[in-house]
Amino acid sequence: AAQQRGLDVRWQVEGHIVQAELVAASENHTAPLYPYITERSVNRYPYRLKPLPAYVKKGIAALLDDDMEIHWFERPAQRWRIAKLLMLNSDIRLHVPETYPIHRDMIDWNAADSADRMPAACLGASLLTRVLMRWSLASSRRNDLLMRLPGSTLGVQLELDAMPAMRCSAHFVMGFKPGKTTPHDTADYLRAGAAMQRFWLYLSSQHLVMQPWYIPLMLSRYVEDQVPFTTHTAMQEKAKTLHAQFTQGILAP
Repeated sequence: AAQQRGLDVRWQVEGHIVQAELVAASENHTAPLYPYITERSVNRYPYRLKPLPAYVKKGIAALLDDDMEIHWFERPAQRWRIAKLLMLNSDIRLHVPETYPIHRDMIDWNAADSADRMPAACLGASLLTRVLMRWSLASSRRNDLLMRLPGSTLGVQLELDAMPAMRCSAHFVMGFKPGKTTPHDTADYLRAGAAMQRFWLYLSSQHLVMQPWYIPLMLSRYVEDQVPFTTHTAMQEKAKTLHAQFTQGILAP
């Protein structure tokens, strides 16, 4: 966006403080991804099974810094492993009491589009599932009651996790090349975030959409760093299983 306005962004990091300034660009830049900032979107609907074209993968790779890499997961067996990971992830996040107010406040049930929340229409859930979700999220007591029932999260797992995971072009994991930038610092994570934004905007420019699944990474990190993220002890144990599936099943060489 700065380049579109003839500006450069200069920034530096001191600890966890980022100092940034906008200065007049020394030369004219083009910003081909700028038009897609407002077009970028996400939903949980199943996508097409058509493989990603080679030129798209090449274009994505060109957006990454030299010390970054991307791994693609396209085969049915790989998709199924990821589907199981995402289903376990949803079972955890829906059961822990700490996420209830987040789920309650994040969905706009009445609008096809929303300025500050997720429209219910983009969830990818069936009408029956949406009705049940709206009913349960209206009250913490209802939600607690529902979560005690066997199979209470199955509908969400199948519609919002399994179907999109199996019906898409590919899954990916983006990260730093081993040994290139270790230990990572705040500047590295900012660069990674910038690369992800370029990735997402490039997909939009190619009329493609993406559904990020970053919560499994968060839960895995909580387990690795022994962060007590919930008071629900059973879900803490399930998170350990998720961590093993992610690090030994998805990310394993």
